[in-house]
Amino acid sequence: MPPKSTAVADDADAALPLQEWLKLLQSHGVPMRTAMVLASKVYKTHGSKGKLAKLGDKELAAAVPDKDQRKVVFGALNGIGSGKAHTPKRKRDDDLLRGLDPVPVPVPASFDFHEILDPERLLDVSVTVNRAPIKTAWAYAVARRRGFDAQEALSIAHVYVHISSLKHALVLGNVLNAAETREAEEEIRELPGEENYRRPDDREAWRKRRRGEAEPAVSVSSGQPWVGIMRAKIPVIERPDGTWRAIQKGVSVEPSVAYLYITRALKDHTGAVLGAMQLVAESYEPDELDVVALHLYNEFKPDVVEWGQRGSVSVASILEQVKGPVEVGEVGEEGKKAEVDAPAVQHEPAPEDSPLSAAPDSPPPKTAPPAAVAVDTSLEEYDEDGFDDAALLALPLP
Repeated sequence: MPPKSTAVADDADAALPLQEWLKLLQSHGVPMRTAMVLASKVYKTHGSKGKLAKLGDKELAAAVPDKDQRKVVFGALNGIGSGKAHTPKRKRDDDLLRGLDPVPVPVPASFDFHEILDPERLLDVSVTVNRAPIKTAWAYAVARRRGFDAQEALSIAHVYVHISSLKHALVLGNVLNAAETREAEEEIRELPGEENYRRPDDREAWRKRRRGEAEPAVSVSSGQPWVGIMRAKIPVIERPDGTWRAIQKGVSVEPSVAYLYITRALKDHTGAVLGAMQLVAESYEPDELDVVALHLYNEFKPDVVEWGQRGSVSVASILEQVKGPVEVGEVGEEGKKAEVDAPAVQHEPAPEDSPLSAAPDSPPPKTAPPAAVAVDTSLEEYDEDGFDDAALLALPLP
């Protein structure tokens, strides 16, 4: 039997399957999209761990033209060569992955964003920001259009983006450590309808789903109320005054959390961004908007390649998503929302032998979007990037 040192050397020179090669780069902080671009250029000639670590500067520059992306890859190659584990840095979006701050958040005097609804005042506005505040603002606009009041919508928007960020971090695979990954998976499995959640890089579970062999979903809930927004079920709790708050890890989320997050990120451009989003939201019927909301978001979100990276958002690109001509008068006097039916709060089905299963005030969840809306959302299941790891690996290299 050869000595262990020889085996290690042999392993370094052994060709890796493409999936493992990409995963190696991803584990050292390289975004999957960048790893795919690099693979299309050098995988055939640098398919082993040892050869990859020795990739030259000229070859790297030719394979990855973008300077910032090349810097990330260069750091990963150094880590692969030295054998050091990658320790991801906390970035701007990481605050949405954590639990709620135990210190009470200051309550604003008003939750008014002072939306600007005159398109002529919006066209030249742009803001540089990371994706999470934009997605939070958009989720708020969608929830408002679906009939929730401002405070309810802010609470729902925060939890929606928190859940979305958790899933996206699990997709990337290089944001959370092992303990954080387990905690994130447990939190997601506690959500309505997510009892059998498997992270996207669980390849065996993904293959079973492709073959139709996935385990059937079994509801273990006991009537947890939830609201549906942008293809997600957000758990909620009713307050004594009859209003609703979204729940994060068993704790109701106050509207001030999302309000301060949005206004601090967008600063002086808050009114312009929220005004443009309101114009877009009001141009769709509520149920129709919920179906196309993720598609619309993907059209104007910041164009970035890394987790937490800042990018530019043109308010004009938001306005381009308006369905039909923009007419401020259609929004209502002083920016008030158009009248819509009260939002429907659903209940997760309880087991058949539970008294809750026969409750007359527990309407069944919606099961299908309006037939009149036809939008291809097959590439949007994993939110911001539109692909999970397995789907990326299934794509042909460019």
